[in-house]
Amino acid sequence: QILSKEIHKNSISLREKNNINSQISLSARTHLQDAFQGFLEPDVFFESYDNSYLLALILKDQYKNNMLCQKILEERCEYFKKIGLKADNICGNKESLCNQNYVDFIDTSCQKLSQKIITMFNGNSQEHDCNKLQDECLFLEGSCAKSLTEPCNKLKDFCYREKRDQAINTILLAAMRGQLTNENTCESNIKKVCLILARENVELMHKCLWKEATCKNLIKISKKGCTFLKEELENTINLEATEKKCTQLLYSCYLHILNYENDAIANKIKKQCLFLQEKCRKFNNYDILDNYFSLIESEISLVNKISLSKLYDQFALYGVIITKQEGIPDIFYILGLLIQEIILDYRPKDPYEVRCKELLENNCSSFDYMLLELKTECEKINTNTRHSSCKKMRKKLESYCNILKKNLVDKGLALNTNRSGIILYTEILSWYQLKTNTFTTEECMKLQSECYYLQELCPGRLGYPCRNLRALCYKKSYNAALILIFERLLRGNLNKELNSNSSPSLCIISLIEKCKNMKNKNSIYAEKCLYPEEICREIVSAVEMKCSELKNKLLGSNYFQPKECHTLLYQCKELFEDCNSIFKNLCISLRKHCEFLDSAKLLKNLLLAQMDNSLSSQNACEKKLRSICSSIENLKNVFIYQCKNQRRSCEIMLKQILENCFYFNNNFKNSGIAITLENGEITKEECLEWETYCNMLRQNCPENLDEKCNILRNSCSKFGNPPKPTPIPDFEPSSTQSELEPTSKPPPTSTSEHPPTSTSKLPPTSTSEPRPTSPSIKPTSTTEDQDDITKGCGIQQEGFHKKVLICLITGIMLGVWIII
Repeated sequence: QILSKEIHKNSISLREKNNINSQISLSARTHLQDAFQGFLEPDVFFESYDNSYLLALILKDQYKNNMLCQKILEERCEYFKKIGLKADNICGNKESLCNQNYVDFIDTSCQKLSQKIITMFNGNSQEHDCNKLQDECLFLEGSCAKSLTEPCNKLKDFCYREKRDQAINTILLAAMRGQLTNENTCESNIKKVCLILARENVELMHKCLWKEATCKNLIKISKKGCTFLKEELENTINLEATEKKCTQLLYSCYLHILNYENDAIANKIKKQCLFLQEKCRKFNNYDILDNYFSLIESEISLVNKISLSKLYDQFALYGVIITKQEGIPDIFYILGLLIQEIILDYRPKDPYEVRCKELLENNCSSFDYMLLELKTECEKINTNTRHSSCKKMRKKLESYCNILKKNLVDKGLALNTNRSGIILYTEILSWYQLKTNTFTTEECMKLQSECYYLQELCPGRLGYPCRNLRALCYKKSYNAALILIFERLLRGNLNKELNSNSSPSLCIISLIEKCKNMKNKNSIYAEKCLYPEEICREIVSAVEMKCSELKNKLLGSNYFQPKECHTLLYQCKELFEDCNSIFKNLCISLRKHCEFLDSAKLLKNLLLAQMDNSLSSQNACEKKLRSICSSIENLKNVFIYQCKNQRRSCEIMLKQILENCFYFNNNFKNSGIAITLENGEITKEECLEWETYCNMLRQNCPENLDEKCNILRNSCSKFGNPPKPTPIPDFEPSSTQSELEPTSKPPPTSTSEHPPTSTSKLPPTSTSEPRPTSPSIKPTSTTEDQDDITKGCGIQQEGFHKKVLICLITGIMLGVWIII
């Protein structure tokens, strides 16, 4: 039996072995993409597909009937001819393909694949290539449903959970940077991380509940990652930098640079990473030392620090959707998750309350810090109420199990239950039987979490229904990622399609052209190219919906916040070529509005650098702006919008100042800097950063910052004089203007929010918000000069290069440090 206890243990062992190797691929060798690229990145010519595998995708279970085989091929080849797809390797030789040799080949291939999977799960094989085996399954499963549905379903379930586990470990690696040198350091620091991350989703909750095992695993992964990083840097340090290699290695530097135990090696790796960062600067990569974080732009939090939402976005691009759960699950779910391990590993027939009692008696120190409810349960250990809590847990879990079973049956993932609530029979569904339109993404996430909590605890057969659920959700998220890839491949070719009532023939023609040059021996790509009408319907529908949603957003408001600007401008760029007739004027208006906000922010930072009270009130601001616009001619040309609209500009800048003051005060309160000051442990770098911000804001915030700034000065005086104000510089204007033009370049795929570093390690402020990883606005231009600008400091503004302005203001800020 596939789900026997022995197979289950072998599967766990295999997962543990795979976890380390897979994580190297994920975090050290090739950043996030490599863990998923085998399924989603083209690299072999379409013409090189094996005829037999292509035929299997077309014929599926009709391959044994020679007459039917030829008929199906005849119909399909006529369609290929009609749409211009050259497929001579199968259409020019139909009679010779539909014969007993082909039948024997498919039968043998299916048997070999089934045996490979069984051998893999028995732990007798060193081959654990999920991508390769899954691809074989997708080629052959339709032909050999009887022999391959069950093992392929199990394989995909295992591989999907592996990918999710890799993603979860990547989050923890980012959160635990510098804390993975040894187990003691890890265990003492992971508690702080888990207090925040355990609330995100069930998988992070599970890792945090068993922090000792999690630390051991993370340290193993980190050590392997450090070794790999060292080797890769030595092998590539003299090679020419490419964007892909830069992204891969710099993120590896970011994750592992602080985790080396040996100081000499750590210093060497740090120098190599910084050298690589300089070589890669032209690709707009981020600060590998993670030194940048604006104290006045956002709240200091772990979630912001590791750019968690951006990580979620990246995982989704590769077919793994992880979302934040709604609220904290009740105590019964969490206790159930804890006793799951005991029940699986020891005596599954023992009553839940006995296992719950053992857990509370022996393991509380591992998890009682995480939630008040857990701490309360642990405190009951010496009272008579202890056992009753576990009894209540069992009744609650039984109720939750019944609800989950009903949902799985209603969705067709399990057959009807008997009067005792036992699922009588569950059919394992093949990839082709999974109907993704029966679930929303939200339903997938919710039911997957329920299965994670309850699958091993519920009486009856929930293993197969939950496997069907995970396979369906995997297919749904995978298809969504695939549609996005094809959508980007066809960008600019869908405009006429969206503005006509014809069938998606234009999309098909464009898709076939892409398929002719596609380089991937991948069953999913091959199937989409063999059946382009299906994927085109989905692509056109997806783009149409995005265009409509964007139009509604743009019509729904006359004012957008800066963060909204970044997102909406990127969407305008992405959809411009296909939807420009729908919302061109709206996007142009948005660009002007966002440029106005951006330049107001630049001016605000310029005024803050003077450390006076020019942003303390509307009157003070307008007075300062009148003085600037009338006396400094070049600056007037730089800030055309602000000088023409002084009242509105001041309103915007004062609103930004209020946000800056709010974040500074919050971060001062919550970052622990006050305790650091009290203990006299503040560093020179911390002093420079906090004092600079404090002195810039102290005369402009509605609340008095004098006390905070004085405390900082008293503690920081040992490092030298306080930061000094910077006069407004003279600017040389430029006459270049920007236009809203399409760009084919996708958003950056880095998973850090940190902007490109400057020659100084610690810029005390930013002229714009930390650069988002996805989406990011990168407008293109019509001149080489403009193209260079989009790779530098920012977009352009009428009459002046924002690149120059941003870099100058950054220089002004850095000048404070140089003076000191």
